Amino acid sequence: MGLAYVQMSKAYILDNPPHVAEKIKAMEVLHVLNHPIWILVIFLAMVATYFYPPFVLIYTAGEMIWSMLHSKNEQR
Repeated sequence: MGLAYVQMSKAYILDNPPHVAEKIKAMEVLHVLNHPIWILVIFLAMVATYFYPPFVLIYTAGEMIWSMLHSKNEQR
């Protein structure tokens, strides 16, 4: 989910006018998902899923809960 979110955000940044792209770039969730440690966590989750497939459900649920708790709904 995290990799898809990063790729989708990059596409939105390229497709929108500069003032909207800046708002997308400023999102806290995007900053965390682009962090090298988080990328390593995603890679380790993929490896863990190879050996224990139900792990993907645990990881995805945790990632969704974390994203929900750390995203801010700001209307500007």
